Amino acid sequence: MIILKKGVEEKCIYRVIKTISKDKTEIANNSIFNLEIWNTFKEDITKFDNIGTFINSDQKFDPSFKDLEFLKIIQINFLTFKDGRPFSLAKNLRKKKSFKNQIRASGHILPDQHSFLLRCGFDSIEIEKDDKDLWLKVLEMESEEKYQPF
Repeated sequence: MIILKKGVEEKCIYRVIKTISKDKTEIANNSIFNLEIWNTFKEDITKFDNIGTFINSDQKFDPSFKDLEFLKIIQINFLTFKDGRPFSLAKNLRKKKSFKNQIRASGHILPDQHSFLLRCGFDSIEIEKDDKDLWLKVLEMESEEKYQPF
C-alpha cells in the first residue's frame, strides 16, 4: 500500500491492528485500531502515542471530543466507490467536531474523487502500489479551479 498526501507519496508510519491477543502486545505507538478494538480497549490504547482508528464506511462513528484528543489519524475505508458516507463523516469531523489531525481515505476510491476527498476534509489516501502511476497521472491533470465552490 502507498500513502499519497497532497499528490506526493508519503512514508506510512502506522500499522493497522485488526485483532488483539490476550496479552495485548499489539497495542503500541504508531498504530491504527479498528473501531471494535478502539471501543473495547480504549483505556489501554490511549496510554500510547500517535494512535488512530480505522472505520469502515458502514460503521457508525460518533466520537466524543475527548476521544478525538487522543486520535492522530482516522482512517475511513470506502467499502464501495459509490458510498458517500465517508465524505459526510470526514466533513462532520472537520466542521462539527473541529478535528484537526489526519483523516485518511482507503478502500474503493477512484482518482477522480480526489478533489472531493480534499474538499470534504481528507488529508491523505491509501492506495494499492499498482495504482500509483494512474493516481499520479490523474492528479497531475487536476485543476485548481473549482466549478462549485463552497
